[in-house]
Amino acid sequence: QALVDEWLALDPHEETRAEIQALVEKGDVEELQKRLGKRMAFGTAGLRGRIGAGFNCMNLVTVQQASQGLCACLEECDPSIREGGVMIGYDGRYKSRAFACITAAVFLSRDIPVWLASHVVPTPLVAFGVRHLKCRAGIMVTASHNPKADNGYKVYWNQGCQIVSPIDRQIEEKILANQALWPAAVATLCESSSLCKDPLPELLESYLDAIYGKISHYKARGLAVPQIPQQVVYTAMHGVGYESVKGAFAKFGLAEPIPVAEQVYPNPEFPTASFPNPEERGALRVATECAAKSSTARLIIATDPDADRCTISEKQADGTWRQFTGDQIGLIIADTLLRRWRAAHPDGDASKIAMVNSAVSSKHIRSIAAREGFMYDETLTGFKWLGSRSLALEEQGIEVLFAYEEAIGYMITTIVPDKDGVSASVFMGELAAELYTTNSSFAERLAEIEAKYGVCPTLNSYYLCYDPPTITRIFDRLRTGGAEGGYMRECGPFRVEHIRDLHTGYDTMQPDEKAVLPVSASSEMITYHFEDGCLITLRTSGTEPKVKYYCQRPPSEKTLVHSQDPAAELAHLVECFVREFLQPEQNGLQNPL
Repeated sequence: QALVDEWLALDPHEETRAEIQALVEKGDVEELQKRLGKRMAFGTAGLRGRIGAGFNCMNLVTVQQASQGLCACLEECDPSIREGGVMIGYDGRYKSRAFACITAAVFLSRDIPVWLASHVVPTPLVAFGVRHLKCRAGIMVTASHNPKADNGYKVYWNQGCQIVSPIDRQIEEKILANQALWPAAVATLCESSSLCKDPLPELLESYLDAIYGKISHYKARGLAVPQIPQQVVYTAMHGVGYESVKGAFAKFGLAEPIPVAEQVYPNPEFPTASFPNPEERGALRVATECAAKSSTARLIIATDPDADRCTISEKQADGTWRQFTGDQIGLIIADTLLRRWRAAHPDGDASKIAMVNSAVSSKHIRSIAAREGFMYDETLTGFKWLGSRSLALEEQGIEVLFAYEEAIGYMITTIVPDKDGVSASVFMGELAAELYTTNSSFAERLAEIEAKYGVCPTLNSYYLCYDPPTITRIFDRLRTGGAEGGYMRECGPFRVEHIRDLHTGYDTMQPDEKAVLPVSASSEMITYHFEDGCLITLRTSGTEPKVKYYCQRPPSEKTLVHSQDPAAELAHLVECFVREFLQPEQNGLQNPL
């Protein structure tokens, strides 16, 4: 009852007050405890959770508290906050506009300028806007590709990157110190304050000009893009990407893509995609049906609901559609950018360029870097690390051509130091024109790359686990279930050669056995290097109830002396790993397939 009283004393909003009161009248103690018993934690991913009443949900109270904490943090650490202000955008989910307005009101109540988008925008536009408008921070209200019941709150710092530690802890401390709602922060300030401005449509035009100038292959050579008979089909997955992608295609001189009518405009119900993640099996079903209606459609491009991720599917010679994995797309982009750089800089020093990907992404690019002489770097999972590392390299005089993560997130220019599905989409559209004009294809280009640099099969998947103690038990067993109470090192016929544990900071590949990458005691991530050259990383998700595993067999001298069928060998290893290390049946893990 004390928690109920605390909430009702704090919450001035009838809708969420009524939710709590209804649960009290129903006597649903379990649901009340779930909503009120703990507070939603603010991390490097900001906030993400179910929409509803309570301290552990996304609602106007928790969003205002988060904004108050962020505002107080900026006031304390950034003296120029009242000059630069903040950029705020939002997607098409339930409550997104309302959450954006209350966020704006918090800053306006402290006489801090706000650039508030007048309508839905892609997440990359906020990252770009922070840099272009010289803001001190940015907020994007989105839950990306989560189910429809969720929403979220993502924070960018003044360089346009997502925040990293210790900034998240500093914001969390200020949130806890500013629990009482600031009375001056009322949503009507968005209409009445002269400090609140709309950056659209000029911001979108500036963004399109910037990516066109930076990544258009044909503009760089002063040529018109070739017009091809093959058509591109585009789906926004009920999200916010269509207008920006359409604008980008027009800016690059490409034919307008065929929109998937059922999915092209924002719809918070996601009626044709209950889990609107383009990576998921079957997610492109509606787009493929749309493409089948056109005899000339050859490529499907999809962005997730907030348009920061992008994937492609290509029609093959036999009429089937092939959806490429995130690593395969990353490899095609990396190879294309390297080819173009070499053509533009025939005598250039490749050691002055770099490509970056995450620890769970394919190490194919690392192998190519060793062969071609450019710099390769690896970061923790997430674009908060990839973006900030890319900017740090550029400060050292290194040109970062590309950064990516296997979860279909691509940064083709540091103009947006974050994953950007819009620029990736138009890059793919322009590359399609180049390939199809020469009677080639994405599949053929991938085969060429693998013939030159070797094959790197990958197998990535996940299990659902809604019980945190079970996850703890799984990882504890991995650390203590081996010989003499140490890490497990035997996996069927496969033996582990090295282990990197970024929960504990243990790394047997380092002379002092201390991990080089940042360590986090609040998340789990173990990487196994097997004697045959295969790699498996097991980690928990920071935003979803998932235990994910990422398996690969990078091309190397080790892998070349083993099986003649690397994909089959990797599949055997994964089967053993799931059965012996994860033990899904014993641990009650749910297979999503």
